[in-house]
Parts: sequence; structure tokens; C-alpha cells
Amino acid sequence: MKKIFCLLLILSMFVSATFAETSEQTRQRDITVDGVTQTIDETLYTSSSGYTFWLQEGWAIQLDWAEMIENQSETQATADETTADTAASAGAATEAAADETAADATASSDAAAVATDEANDAAATSSSDASANESTFSAEIFAPSDHEEVFLTVQPSTSLTAEDADASLEEAAYTENTDATVGEIATFTLDSGSEGKTVEVRTGGIVYRYYFIAGDGLTLCVTASYPEAAGEAYGDRMEEMVKSIEFTA
Repeated sequence: MKKIFCLLLILSMFVSATFAETSEQTRQRDITVDGVTQTIDETLYTSSSGYTFWLQEGWAIQLDWAEMIENQSETQATADETTADTAASAGAATEAAADETAADATASSDAAAVATDEANDAAATSSSDASANESTFSAEIFAPSDHEEVFLTVQPSTSLTAEDADASLEEAAYTENTDATVGEIATFTLDSGSEGKTVEVRTGGIVYRYYFIAGDGLTLCVTASYPEAAGEAYGDRMEEMVKSIEFTA
């Protein structure tokens, strides 16, 4: 009986430890949204890119760009395969004749092709060396469940530094719409005490708030977008989430 009790005790301790390691971190706090103070629940989101922030209740990550592109590629590959199968059965005889003619032409162009390949390889190597320290991260897109036109997009970069803040924000804020309202680049303080820069653009009924947050080795370019008609509450909520960003590395 004592052995069984000990085994059950050990098992319960193991389950508790496992749960503690895998359970989500949550918190509750008061924020001011559109002039009104309200209590919200938040869950700590940890990105594999190297940052965390507190994701508010009702918000979730959407398909990231990498997954989107992968899905589109798979769809295109299926369509291409179907088209190829149809074309193959119809053009087999024509292909055979064309291959015989192409073989003669290929033989005479092999030397030139090799030289071109070597030149391309050298250029590719040079380009690779120049960008050897750059890591590629996919943008992560977050959205609330109650509005399909509100998005918070986070694009990590290892090539941008704090010195690029103004130039990056100026480029992001550029618009040819003469009716657009473009604000001044301003400094803001994150909850961690670090500083970032931001600029707001209102154009075509949409509000864009661009944020530039530089860390040690990683920089985040963040875009918060929402329709003006939806009200400032969405902008305030997204700014609260942006301010909670911290780097994990």
C-alpha cells in the first residue's frame, strides 16, 4: 500500500511539474482605451523570432507570410501538375521531335552555359557573403476576433539598427495620396523602459501606426492598421500590446 501511495505521489508531482512548464502565462490589468479604463486579460505570446509581448483576450495570430506563401505554392503546384499531365498526353509526339532538334543545339551551347553558370555562381557567392549575417524571419500577423479589417503585423529584421529608425519610418509613411495626414516621427517608451520610434498615417479611411523597435541584434518593424470608422479603441489596444514587447535574446 505504501509503495502504491509513493508511486501516486511521484506521478502527481511529475504531472504538476509538466503542467507548470507547458501552461500559458496570463495576467490581468487595467488599461485606458479611448478615454475609458477597463480590465483586460492577456496571454504572453513568445515568438520563435526572439521577442515576446502580451496578447490581449480576443486576439490571435493569423497565417504568417511563410505559411501563406507555402499554401499558395502547394495550390499552384497542384494546378501545374494537372496542366502538365494534360499537356503531356497531347504533345508526346511533338516533344520527341523537338528533343532531337534541341539536342544538336544544346551541344553547341554547353560551353557558353558552363561559363554563364560559373559567373552566376560567383555573383551568388558574393551576394551570399554580403548578407551572411542576415537572418530571414516571416512577418507575424495578429488580429481580433471582432473585426476583420484590424491587423497588427510584426516584421523582425537582423539587418536594421536603431540608426535606421527615421529612414525606415519615413519610407513606411510615404504616400502619394495628397489627402493623407502624415504625423511627425516621435519617440515612445515601452513598458520595459526601452525606447522606440513611431509615426502615424491616415489615408483612404485607414489609420496606420508604424513602430520601430531596435534591440541587440534584432529589430522589429511593427504596423498597426485599422479603419478610422472603427474608432480609436483598436489603435489604443494595439499600442498597449506594442509597448509590452520585449526581446528574448
